[in-house]
Amino acid sequence: MSGADESAGFVLHARRFRENSRILELFTREHGRVAAVARVSARPGRQGAAQLQPFRELLLRWRGRRALKNLQSFEALTLIALDGEAGICGLYCNELLLRLLPEQEPLPAIYDIYRRTLAALHDGTEPAPVLRRFEWRLLDELGYAADTEEDCLVGGPLARADEYHFQPGQGFSVKLIGRDAVRLDAETMRALQRGEFDDPRLQRGLRRVTAAALQPLLGPKELKSRKLMRQLLQMKGKERNDSAHP
Repeated sequence: MSGADESAGFVLHARRFRENSRILELFTREHGRVAAVARVSARPGRQGAAQLQPFRELLLRWRGRRALKNLQSFEALTLIALDGEAGICGLYCNELLLRLLPEQEPLPAIYDIYRRTLAALHDGTEPAPVLRRFEWRLLDELGYAADTEEDCLVGGPLARADEYHFQPGQGFSVKLIGRDAVRLDAETMRALQRGEFDDPRLQRGLRRVTAAALQPLLGPKELKSRKLMRQLLQMKGKERNDSAHP
């Protein structure tokens, strides 16, 4: 289609604009985060709102020079079906992308990380390491992840110790940085340095670090996915495990 931009992408969020229109927040591989208005039809066989759902990879085509583009067409590529707790974990990833990604800046590495994260949630992989890996890789690709090899207070390489401290905006140190610093043991520190998130014994510590790193970027407004997870677990009569969920 002449003059149109095209890319594979996902719908991160959709809201009704008019009876037959939706405003979409898209995450595309070639163009990053894009806002677009889409006309949808209720007729069978036509392009409808049901196709513009989260976790469905689409081939998207749009036009426009303004910030809000006009979606011309979309075709289904892959459906990564998520429901229940896995679905809420996927929505959590969508919220992080909506809050943190700049508009119209290509970030293909983050796109690939996001797609692999959805696939892992679909496959039934334990969500805790999947989410911690996504959070840390997202922070790293955006330039917000702290250097895990350097002592932010002492300077030079981070020494071997039994306990470490993490302060958002500053980094890691063997010394106490401040009263609000997150304390973590040596095993958790080594896991971060190696980029390994699968050890179930370390999930609580890893969650505390990623949550602390994300909080200044997300601000005080609670993520909807966290509220949804609490409600779902209450309905099931399950206790919330802070290390396993958003």
